[in-house]
Amino acid sequence: RTPQQDNIVQMVRYWDRAATAPDRPGHDPDYTVGVLMAKLKSGVFIILDMVRMRGTPLDVEQTIVRTAESDRSIWGNVQIGLEQDPGQAGKVEIARYIKILAGYPVKAHPVHKDKRTRANPLSAQAEGGNLQLLAGAWNEPLINELEGFPDANHDDIVDACSGAFNAMTTKKSSFASNI
Repeated sequence: RTPQQDNIVQMVRYWDRAATAPDRPGHDPDYTVGVLMAKLKSGVFIILDMVRMRGTPLDVEQTIVRTAESDRSIWGNVQIGLEQDPGQAGKVEIARYIKILAGYPVKAHPVHKDKRTRANPLSAQAEGGNLQLLAGAWNEPLINELEGFPDANHDDIVDACSGAFNAMTTKKSSFASNI
């Protein structure tokens, strides 16, 4: 364990999924985004990594599985949060992901509130100086989208960031200290 890992009390990789590849000029589909966020002993939250991609449903599944494997090798047993779309199709999709992620701690997070409401708690922490970013090539797109929300073309990163934060901080979360 590194000193960084010793300061982590909670960690989750939260996925906001999309499954459309850009297939024609001018087509700007949503992204699949997986944000790895940790809560430190100090109470500060830190975004450690972000995966962002576009692809087919199979590409998305493979990316999520590869990322889970990579996270485990680097950080240990990282909790995986999956945003669950409403309705029966969302339940079927989550059941499939839980099956393909056998051996990993996975939890579905049904969406019940609008995006702005879900983003407000994380926004408050950022404004209060309680959100940090580990330096990485993914920082610029993350910062640009967070700053452009809610008027930007995409909100997939915002959804993944707020999902990770809310998964760790809601009272009914089962993502207790896992490090």
